[in-house]
Amino acid sequence: MVPALIYISAAIIAVVAWPIAASGIFCHGLHHPEWWVWPYYSEWFSAAGLWRHIGWNARTWVVLSAVMPTTALLIVGSVVVRAMPHKRRTSWQQIRHGGQMDRQSALYGTAHLASDTELKQNNLVVK
Repeated sequence: MVPALIYISAAIIAVVAWPIAASGIFCHGLHHPEWWVWPYYSEWFSAAGLWRHIGWNARTWVVLSAVMPTTALLIVGSVVVRAMPHKRRTSWQQIRHGGQMDRQSALYGTAHLASDTELKQNNLVVK
């Protein structure tokens, strides 16, 4: 229950933090930090909505300000996913028969490496 709450709260924080970071990068990239006022997310959405009507410099900052927080979230997300403990998968034989056992399939039987005597009996000794 607790990990689910952590993941849900992290997702909510990411959803709130992304537009704030994108707007901050956009305003500071255009050298207008005075535009970055409450609500902090509105500047980026306004500029993205006016895509056809803004110049190339503002378009570049709209794209860059979207890429930077997205990259940061992807890096943090991949670190979190890699740090999560993973359960070791069990094979179908262990599920069917329980516990550790020799690997055995219905088609080939028990699998093991051939011994020296078995190799000699079948003329498979390489010299």
